[in-house]
Amino acid sequence: MGAHPQTAIRPGFADPVAEAQDAFRAAMDALARPAQPLAFAPTLGAPFEPAMAALALSLLDFEVTFWLAPSLDRNVAVGDYLRFHTGSRQVASPFEAGFALVDLTAGDRLDLGAFAQGTAEYPDRSTCVIVRCDGFAPQPGLTADGPGIAGQVPLGFSPMPAGFAGDWARNRAGFPLGVDLLFVAGGRLMGLPRSTRIHTGG
Repeated sequence: MGAHPQTAIRPGFADPVAEAQDAFRAAMDALARPAQPLAFAPTLGAPFEPAMAALALSLLDFEVTFWLAPSLDRNVAVGDYLRFHTGSRQVASPFEAGFALVDLTAGDRLDLGAFAQGTAEYPDRSTCVIVRCDGFAPQPGLTADGPGIAGQVPLGFSPMPAGFAGDWARNRAGFPLGVDLLFVAGGRLMGLPRSTRIHTGG
């Protein structure tokens, strides 16, 4: 972690205001319509996955902190890019982070309990995790319901960590505390806010 003096910072948004607003709106739409992948394919010359980068540029600023999972942290250009374009401060522990970036396609772990859960006074002081995955396909017997979902909808993403449904149940049990997730894959974006319930075997 830390700046690398020889790293060339790649450009951010070509139209910072409009593109940041578009990405922010997409994130809010995904969280308002949980478990339902929406179209999201920004073009960005970032040193990592463009959709992850676009969300980060739209959500991070000098008042928040971010944490990078190991696969992203190993590339010094990623941290340099985010610090330069957002003014946000990188932290060493996921529990300290307002936002976190995790790449499941590169073997990063998604340990929901490792992130900030918020407090009774400030439940919004939890971590929002931006997760890169390979794609979205319903997992047998896995469904989701809750605010923003009509009835129950099938749910799935890959690679799905072993025990994810149980981890999510523990995350949901602390509501209004808990983390929120934003998944990106193949030109689509899916939100899982802490208010969503996941059911197995249904």
